[in-house]
Amino acid sequence: LNAKRQRNTEAARRSRARKMERLDFLEKEVVVVKKEREMWRRKCEDMEVEQREREEQRRAELEELRRRVEEVCGGTA
Repeated sequence: LNAKRQRNTEAARRSRARKMERLDFLEKEVVVVKKEREMWRRKCEDMEVEQREREEQRRAELEELRRRVEEVCGGTA
């Protein structure tokens, strides 16, 4: 009975150790995923800013082209 209890105690100890290792791994994984999420969030924000800048540039170019057409056509366009 004593040997069985000792084996059970050892098995429980190993189980707790595995659980702690798994928890440690998952906590580290959470840190990595959070850093990646932040990186992608920043990239997304940067791309949104670039898109808004390109749209504004296109609007300005279109307005300039309209102004030139107005000059050339004398206000008929």
